[in-house]
Amino acid sequence: MTDKIDRLDDFDAVIFDLGGVLIDIDLKATLSKFEALGLRSLPDRISQSHAGEGLLGRYECGLATTPDFIAYVRSQTDRKVTDAELIDAWNAMLGEMDARKIALVEKLKARMPVYLLSNTNELHKRHFDGMAAGYDSLSQLFDATFYSHELHLRKPDPEIYTRVLAECGLAAHKVLFLDDSELNLKAADALGISTILVSPQRCILDIFAGHL
Repeated sequence: MTDKIDRLDDFDAVIFDLGGVLIDIDLKATLSKFEALGLRSLPDRISQSHAGEGLLGRYECGLATTPDFIAYVRSQTDRKVTDAELIDAWNAMLGEMDARKIALVEKLKARMPVYLLSNTNELHKRHFDGMAAGYDSLSQLFDATFYSHELHLRKPDPEIYTRVLAECGLAAHKVLFLDDSELNLKAADALGISTILVSPQRCILDIFAGHL
């Protein structure tokens, strides 16, 4: 893991994470809406899903369906709540996509292939897929997109990285990967991929400043 880009030309491709990198994530917004619906036992389970545990983790791997997920969430409250209310609460964590970040990806794509690799789920994809202004689908912004629920794999499983490298015909040491999770980056590092940690204090606009 490195903290900066020395020479962008050292890389043949760049892989971006989505949440916390291109789209802001506000988990508290979802937890607040869930609590308003009487779902007070879900915060711990959501945290577990980030480690790939429980039904929420299986949903992120595409091993549970959206109806399964909605039924599970509804089972955590005694109140009568609609599908629309549950879906709205679940999607509340997804912020906007900064137009400057879209422009950065466009500039980078003019120089080399750019890819998206995200741990996500069907409901979130439906919500964010049209967020990139000027594009009908987020997939149009990238050379290829890879989502955990479609691959049935999730970061930091090494297999998800090796599959992306193989499908894109990339050599690990010629790839730069940006993610907001140190755990995900360490797994990529172990495969020889160059990595940079993205944070609220240092976003991709800062990281690529002076290189595009």
